[in-house]
Amino acid sequence: MATASARIGVHQQLVAFLRAVLAEPDVPVGRIGVLTPEQWQSVHHGVNDTAAAGPELTIPCPFARQAARAPDAVAVVCGPESLTYRELDARSTRLAREPVGVHLTTLCHGATLDLAQDSSN
Repeated sequence: MATASARIGVHQQLVAFLRAVLAEPDVPVGRIGVLTPEQWQSVHHGVNDTAAAGPELTIPCPFARQAARAPDAVAVVCGPESLTYRELDARSTRLAREPVGVHLTTLCHGATLDLAQDSSN
């Protein structure tokens, strides 16, 4: 249940909003501010400030760290086959260097671990 001071605050905001509507009847209601400047600052720079200091990470970053930390650990399993982080890193590097679209059919129709396997093997 709202406290008396909260109800008074809401009442004051409603009165201010209605005064603004009456003062500028041609302005669309959605363009009339309902927050006080202090509330606007609080919402936009306080409560809603979700910026967090930290490293910028992309998907390859944690993968590269894990591959460096445990290159011989199993990274992926597909049926009876598995690849270590070292093997997956090598294959993904080869795949990344291929022209766009070369492996698109394989990716869309049941990729397997032999995807981008070095054909010279």
